[in-house]
Amino acid sequence: MLLGIASALTLRPGTAVRDMLPAQSPAAAAMDRVLRDFRLIDDLMVLVELPTHHAEGASPLVGFAERFAPAVRSDPDVAYVRYDRAAQAVRSEFLNDLAWSQAWWRLGEAQRVGVRERLDPEAMRSALRQRATELAAPGQRPAEWWDALADDPLGLLRWLETTGDAMWEPPSPGIPALPPADGSGLALSGDGRALLIRIGGTRPANDLPYSQALVARVTDAIEAANTDGLRWQLTGPYAIANFSASATKRDMIVSIFVSLGLLTLLFFVVYRDHRTLPMTLLTVNGGIVVAFGIYGLGRGQLSPVTATCGAVLAGLGIDYCVHLLAHARGRRPEDLGEAIRRMAPVLAAACVTSAIGFAAVGASGVRALTEFAVLGVLGLAGTLAMTLTFLPAALASPAHKSNDGLPRENRISRWMLALVRSLFRRPRPWLFVTAMTASMAGSWLYLDGTERVRFANDLEAMHAVPNPPLRAQADITERFGLRPSVLFVHLEAEDSVRLLKHAAALHDAFTRLQADHPLLHAHFGLGSLLTPIDPEAMDLLPPREQTLADFDAAVASSPFRPDAFEGFRRRLASALTTSGQPAWASLRAEPDFVAPILPRSFFAAEDNLPTQSLAVLTLEVPWELVDGRAKLLADLRGAVSEVPGATLTGLAVVGAEMQDALGGVTERLVWIAGLAVIVWLCMFFRNPWEVMAALFPAALGLLVLTAAIGLTGIELHAANLVALPLTLGLGVDDGIFLVAVTRRVRRAKGTVAELQRELATAASAIVVTSLTTMLAFGSLAFTRTPAIESLGLLSAVGITACLLASLLGLIPILAMSHVRRADRASRHGSP
Repeated sequence: MLLGIASALTLRPGTAVRDMLPAQSPAAAAMDRVLRDFRLIDDLMVLVELPTHHAEGASPLVGFAERFAPAVRSDPDVAYVRYDRAAQAVRSEFLNDLAWSQAWWRLGEAQRVGVRERLDPEAMRSALRQRATELAAPGQRPAEWWDALADDPLGLLRWLETTGDAMWEPPSPGIPALPPADGSGLALSGDGRALLIRIGGTRPANDLPYSQALVARVTDAIEAANTDGLRWQLTGPYAIANFSASATKRDMIVSIFVSLGLLTLLFFVVYRDHRTLPMTLLTVNGGIVVAFGIYGLGRGQLSPVTATCGAVLAGLGIDYCVHLLAHARGRRPEDLGEAIRRMAPVLAAACVTSAIGFAAVGASGVRALTEFAVLGVLGLAGTLAMTLTFLPAALASPAHKSNDGLPRENRISRWMLALVRSLFRRPRPWLFVTAMTASMAGSWLYLDGTERVRFANDLEAMHAVPNPPLRAQADITERFGLRPSVLFVHLEAEDSVRLLKHAAALHDAFTRLQADHPLLHAHFGLGSLLTPIDPEAMDLLPPREQTLADFDAAVASSPFRPDAFEGFRRRLASALTTSGQPAWASLRAEPDFVAPILPRSFFAAEDNLPTQSLAVLTLEVPWELVDGRAKLLADLRGAVSEVPGATLTGLAVVGAEMQDALGGVTERLVWIAGLAVIVWLCMFFRNPWEVMAALFPAALGLLVLTAAIGLTGIELHAANLVALPLTLGLGVDDGIFLVAVTRRVRRAKGTVAELQRELATAASAIVVTSLTTMLAFGSLAFTRTPAIESLGLLSAVGITACLLASLLGLIPILAMSHVRRADRASRHGSP
């Protein structure tokens, strides 16, 4: 047991979002690129609040920020620390200048002609004389009027507004860099009792060692700076990844310990044999060691799903030991070879069907489920090998030969013998009850049930709860008024020229769409900042130096001071540039602002031009509260489809695509598992009747499980949908053991009493193995991930249904078949 746990602890937790996303989803693939190549919203956010008993006033928050920020800024792994609005004034100036540098290319031909006319020397002198006349008019307030005059002395902007094509205005970003602030300039909440600090990292959040180290150092800095007893919380991708990693590891350890503890208790209660138990646990643990060892060598990782596999394998692996011990009951250890030779083919057949259930999960296209399937198949094979090699050797060892024999008859065995004899006497009533149950479940599913099977459209169920980073994120959304729902459009092109052209087309498409969708609050991307150069517009571009000289002359001849309009002159010079190149250098000069929409590689070197970018869409309300989400997504996808290389993505979009895909994936998984199991059973039994009989418990269990999912309203996720193929693969095991026993007695021409005893032995083992499997999956209830918890519940329901179908359905079928065969043989004179 210790070796198995130690082997598992060497695996690194996997917290990448792509591990839980379907590979065939375009939104998931785009989201993977976004998380890998863009800084996006990777900031580690610190929410600092005044205690409830503290009086109003931001001075403790100011003091904390002044102590905390210098300590964190000195960290080489920190790119920046933001907690005030000082950068926003610089950003506003940058946007205004950038808008002017792109102004000429944003105007239509008619507007360009009009601007050229207003830049005529005589037109500029006339405009300045008119401004001076307006300024001197009676009742005018020069102090209030001057700002507008300084920004637009020639009236260009006002004239462009009247044309309906005013393209000189700065864009509005979709994600505010900082929340609103009060007069102190700090990024405070509306009530002034909370401060938000953003910390930029130098590496992506899915670099787990980096995230863990960054969170640890920031936590130390917070505790050192928090001398006033302020409340604080961490959130953002770095904090969420760090918490998810520790929660995943904790869930793995707890589930393994709980599973082995419950199995130990069950073994003592059933067998009351303290000598055989350690050998059984060593056998199971040996299989788990092999599985985790090989999995670790293949650089596997622990996602929330694979972390549970150790507990599940403990419950499944002990099943082989239970069946072997049950059929060897009463024998001396040295006579164990006969039981092994008799049971080895049946155990191998059951192992294959269980492995098929795991392997079918791997066909889902989700990386975490594929790794879960690989680990499950390795664990089953390793445990079977240990059961057929280590366990017999341990039971035949001198230390164990002093026992009176292998575990003897237990209370469950006696109960099962009584039940089997009762089923042989009156098989039809029990078979009728089983058939009615199957008919009702099938009819309900056919008429209404399949429509009530719901698939989750979000990924929140894959997060451990309680989750302090996610709770802090919700607090920030509520207290600072940040837009909670953000979608993205990933755009990729062959070169930067095409990228800019497609970004402009995307900007225009969303501008048109925003007029029809009030839920679309804002959109911001590369097309909001840069405009493709129009070579034909160069012919109408006024000569830069001559126009500036004419403007200086017009100012000199006016009543205004020569330096009164320096800001306007600078922007006019930028608007009249003749470089013919996009202002990439201007964007690189503001990395904190444009980093969410341009890849990390763009900022690595001055000669790097991007071939991919992002557009950010923000909604007015949280995604969960959007009415008509399907229509909104369809309209957004329609707008995106107009632009080559554009893909709508974001966790909300990925969740919606996953919801659409899970139905088909689930059906495919069940069909794959079902067909593979049928092929294997045909190869093993080579008898159609025996194949159908062996399939009966799994088919009924799967039917009941599907009906239970619809009745309870449990949503299927990428994690808990594996209960369906696993129920099929594991449920067939019960049928294999019962049918194999019946065939062996029939071929040996045994009596009805002998068949009853053999079926009772197999049934008692099936009851124990079903309990061990349910306990193993039940241990998942101690995890903190809702989707994993529901996997344990669904698996327990499916296994219980398979057990009841085996005892109350399949045994009566086998009893009636055996009696019919005996009658037919007696009529033909067979002995």
